[in-house]
Amino acid sequence: MNQPNVVVCATCGRLRANKPETRCGCQPPNEELSAEARIPSRLCAICGLTIVGAVGRWTRLLCVPCMRDAQALNQAAGRLVVPIGVHSLMNGVSMTADIDDDATIQRFAANLRTMNIGIAELQERGAAGVLQRCHDLGVVPVEGVVPISSYLEACTQAGITRELAMANFVATLEDPP
Repeated sequence: MNQPNVVVCATCGRLRANKPETRCGCQPPNEELSAEARIPSRLCAICGLTIVGAVGRWTRLLCVPCMRDAQALNQAAGRLVVPIGVHSLMNGVSMTADIDDDATIQRFAANLRTMNIGIAELQERGAAGVLQRCHDLGVVPVEGVVPISSYLEACTQAGITRELAMANFVATLEDPP
């Protein structure tokens, strides 16, 4: 997906629109910005090669192929290893409203905390990976940003594939299934 007005911030590794007034992960949000100045997308937090739409409660963190692989890892582990989205239901963390058992409620709260920590860590890891990849591939930022097309082209020329990125990600998991 080629988006000429999308750039990677050379400070935080997240996407933003190529406009001076836009914000990314290293700047505080500005609610006064127009919708056109905000960019509702991100790079897949695992492969870093695919732009994933990021709007609302059903925001995915991963491209579809990486999401399927992550779901298989989670299923094999019998627990949430890799979050796939920002909503608890997307990650299999839920509880019915009629539960009044304190142990069940505490377990749900602990799972929710673990999920939120996992989401934050995955997002940070993905952004750091994009920055590292830019550095390793010699993609030089101009005025603090890298055009998404330059980044993706450098990845293609270096032979970086989604499958390779997923294999590297799985190899780094502390507790593989």
